[in-house]
Amino acid sequence: MVFFFANMWPKDMTRGITKKIFAEMRAMEKCGHKVAYYTGYEDEFAGVYNSEGKLVYKLKFPSKNATINRLIRSFVLKEAAYRFLKKWPKDIDILYSRYLFFDFKAYKLFKHCKRNRADVFLELHAYPLFFAKRISKYPIYLLDLLTRPLCLKNIDKIVAISDLKRIFGRKVINIDNGIDLDNISPIEHIDDGIFRIISVSYEWEVNGYDRLVKGLNDYYKMHKNPRKVHLVFVGTVMNSTKELIEKYNMGEFVELPGVLSGAELDAVYNRCNIGAGCLAIHRQTKNAISDLKTREYIAKGIPFIYAGKSFYEIDKFPYALGVDDNDEPVNINEVIKFYDWNCQEMCSRRIPKILDRQESGGVMRDLF
Repeated sequence: MVFFFANMWPKDMTRGITKKIFAEMRAMEKCGHKVAYYTGYEDEFAGVYNSEGKLVYKLKFPSKNATINRLIRSFVLKEAAYRFLKKWPKDIDILYSRYLFFDFKAYKLFKHCKRNRADVFLELHAYPLFFAKRISKYPIYLLDLLTRPLCLKNIDKIVAISDLKRIFGRKVINIDNGIDLDNISPIEHIDDGIFRIISVSYEWEVNGYDRLVKGLNDYYKMHKNPRKVHLVFVGTVMNSTKELIEKYNMGEFVELPGVLSGAELDAVYNRCNIGAGCLAIHRQTKNAISDLKTREYIAKGIPFIYAGKSFYEIDKFPYALGVDDNDEPVNINEVIKFYDWNCQEMCSRRIPKILDRQESGGVMRDLF
């Protein structure tokens, strides 16, 4: 049986990470590996849940300050998992752990599982994880370096969403991101005269929203009678993006509906023409990536723009437009032309899958 160590919010299905983890667990079940327990966060504690979603153990955060808890919650999560496994289940044969950086609590968790003859899988869902320019990350990075050799001694397999063949000096099982097609409905496009570019994300710098905002500003400056174009940022938006929208007076042309899911999100999708994948991957890595959003766009039946190298041959996909992976504004004119030339007749139907391994189950079968 599998213990899935994950840093998600099980009660919040608006978060992409939560949907991704539950999809991974369903994929494991399809492969014959029952996920007996998994971990996650709630507002006041880190918890362990059984296969039915019932909270079976919790460890409260030591503070009521949300900022402090955000800094220490991964430590509490690792401790909660360790205490639960040490006291109760003895029939866990696989620990599947997302990489929340190495530290002594991670070492303690991995070592306990190895002592109890469980195989330890470490998933590197984002690599490299750290950015040198973030000075606030230095203590975590140094702790990671210090404890890495200890942790690696207790890890059987490294699983990475990456094209790298070796990480931390170890061979890597390369996987790509998967989605659950059963939970994604195709769009039913509604044309209201506005050309909309949508991105659904808890924004961080690799999304490149700044490139879209600057590109839209350039577009309206260039045209006296422009076609009406809107950006739709569903989810959270960084303060720097909000400041950029205000700086260029783009508020009229940027829709910020907040965090949405289910029917509400589908309704927003139906008004949009084209999706935006991650447009600034170079801010994280120069390696090939597996952008989860682009797969969701494919399943929704909506064309999209993207930047950077991908695991699969996305450049041969007729409904995907590649843009340079840099910090320059996106050329909105080119996006509109691409859509008009290639995609207008397609938006009311589902885009065919481009990979046999599109579903989450496909990315799991090779692991066990």
